[in-house]
Amino acid sequence: MTGMEIWDLYDERGQKTGETWERSRAREIPEGRYHIVCDILIRHQDGEFLLTLRDPEKDVYPGCLEASAGGSALSGETPEEAARREMQEETGLTAGRLELIGTTRKPQSRSVIYAYLAVVNCEKDSVRL
Repeated sequence: MTGMEIWDLYDERGQKTGETWERSRAREIPEGRYHIVCDILIRHQDGEFLLTLRDPEKDVYPGCLEASAGGSALSGETPEEAARREMQEETGLTAGRLELIGTTRKPQSRSVIYAYLAVVNCEKDSVRL
């Protein structure tokens, strides 16, 4: 993605506030405001889950195994739209249906995490990280 990443902000009830925020200032989101983050667990129809290895240059958990694709919702995206975009960007995979398996509000990171399960039917060597 090129350019500045802009997020919508939400209140504690999950309602859009009408405010937007630049990703570069994520650590400055005011208390009581949240941005949306999506995590997608990807399971092949045979029951195996996709695990990925984080880049060693990442600022958070460098070089660690990760069981999900995901990232922040861009301004104007719903959580599911963001999950689909992030899954495609990070793995090259798409899913017909995403199942919302939970939401978690994390005040310390000013985020609401939407966790999805995606079941895919594809050749395993079609993953493009």
